[in-house]
This record gives sequence, structure tokens and C-alpha cells, in this order.
Amino acid sequence: MPKKRAEIQSGEMTEEEIEHQIWQVGKGFAIQNYHHDSLCGEEWYYIIPVAESRYRKYAV
Repeated sequence: MPKKRAEIQSGEMTEEEIEHQIWQVGKGFAIQNYHHDSLCGEEWYYIIPVAESRYRKYAV
């Protein structure tokens, strides 16, 4: 069962536990991550759409 925000912020989170929130931002998404190294949710990921032509240009 997921922990409550107060439990996470008080530092009662094991290395295996993770919680996240996802928001739609423009045409993409922002993901806020909470885990044992980021109890206050300071870890963010942003996912935005990229045209296939641009992806091919910069892909390795």
C-alpha cells in the first residue's frame, strides 16, 4: 500500500518504495518522483513529443 505524503516527507521510505505524480504540460508530461533519495519530490522528468525527423537526426 502506498505511503501517505507525511510518512514520505518524514523519511520513512525504504529504497524499494517510490511514488510519483504526473501532470500534462503543454503537449508533454512532467513527472515528479519521490523516493528514498528525494523525499520532497525534487526529482523531475519531462517527456515531450519529438518529430521522427528530428529524432533520426540526433539518434546514435
